[in-house]
Amino acid sequence: MAVKEARVPILHDDRTDHTHHESAGRAGRVGGGTAVVTSLIAGAAAGALAKTTIAPLDRAKINFQTKGFPATVLGVIPYAGVSFFTYDTLKQLYYQKMEGKHNALVNMCCGGAAGAVAQTASYPLDIVRRRMQTARPDAAGRYACGTIPGTVRHVYRSEGWRGFFKGLSMNWVKGPIAVGISFATYDAIRSSLRDLARALHW
Repeated sequence: MAVKEARVPILHDDRTDHTHHESAGRAGRVGGGTAVVTSLIAGAAAGALAKTTIAPLDRAKINFQTKGFPATVLGVIPYAGVSFFTYDTLKQLYYQKMEGKHNALVNMCCGGAAGAVAQTASYPLDIVRRRMQTARPDAAGRYACGTIPGTVRHVYRSEGWRGFFKGLSMNWVKGPIAVGISFATYDAIRSSLRDLARALHW
C-alpha cells in the first residue's frame, strides 16, 4: 500500500512496564487471546474512523476518491489493525526478552516491521481501490471494475494472484521508514508528556 498516514497505537506506559516487571507481565498476558483481539479491533476501528473522517476534506480529490471509497475503508481496517497489533507485540517481546531500556531506535525498528507487515496484508485492497478509481467504461458503458467483487475477479482473471501485489516491493522500501519514524516519535512525545504531567501532579 502506498505510504499512509501515521497510525500509532494507544498503549500502556512502556517504562512503567519495565520498572514494574511483574505488573507488566500480568497486564500483557491478561486474557491471552482477549488481548490480541482487543489490539486488532482497537487499531482497525481507529484507522477506519480516521479515514472516514478525513476523506471528504480532500475536496480536490473527492469525486475521484468516492469511486474507491469502500475499498479504501476496507483496506484501512487490516492495515491499521495489523500495524497496531504487530508494533505492540514486537515491542513487548523485545523488551521482555532483552530487559533493556526503551529507546527510539528499537521502537523505530519495531514500527518499520509493523508497517511492512501491515502493507503486505492490506495491499490487495489497495490494488482494488486504485483499479476502481481509474476504471474506464467499455463501449457499452459498463465498468469492469465498478464494484469490489467485480474488480477482484477482473484482476485475478487478467493477472492472476500476482496482480494483487504488483508494486508492493517499492512500498516495502519507503513505507516502513515513514511508519517506523511515526511510531518512535509518538512514543517519545507520549513519554515526555506523561513525565510533564507527573511533574505538575496532574
